[in-house]
Amino acid sequence: KRETGRKGKRRKLPTTAKESQRWLDGADHAARACATARQLTIIADRESDIYAAFALRPAGAHMIVRAAQDRSLGDGGLLFGKVDAQPEAGRTTLELPAKPGRAARKATLAVHFACVALKRPKNTVDEDLPDTLNLNIVDVREVDAGLGDCVHWRLLTTRPVTDMRQALVVVDLYRRRWAIEQLFRTMKTQGF
Repeated sequence: KRETGRKGKRRKLPTTAKESQRWLDGADHAARACATARQLTIIADRESDIYAAFALRPAGAHMIVRAAQDRSLGDGGLLFGKVDAQPEAGRTTLELPAKPGRAARKATLAVHFACVALKRPKNTVDEDLPDTLNLNIVDVREVDAGLGDCVHWRLLTTRPVTDMRQALVVVDLYRRRWAIEQLFRTMKTQGF
């Protein structure tokens, strides 16, 4: 466990003084830019798995974030263990596009979901955050994938998830990040 250097100092800073504040600022900017939208869902990958981002999300906005860490829960358990213990809600198929080193393929995914109460991290100095946050987690993992790169997403969300249909809406929305990633990759590699 690193207690010195950049990581050690980071634990002593409020979120507003960290680089991760950009995710909160981005959500606020999106909410202002889309103020007249019927609905707003902020979709982010693991680097945006920040307790404060969920706690301070813009009013009326939903979030879908790929979980990066096995967080503590209000009941004393851990996030990943909680969703792993849930019965399989069903299966779905997903068309995976080709990427370097992998051919396009159709993946079969097992779907699990649960309502969870995330516990505020004990190492945060942001004392104004709530002790717990009620969220949902949707876990999709490829079955019979064999060796290699298989799909396994644990998606934290503020959207309602009480059945398979709602879980698949969360998965479908998260998939839309791929188009964004392709745009960013093109901009970086093509010199734009």
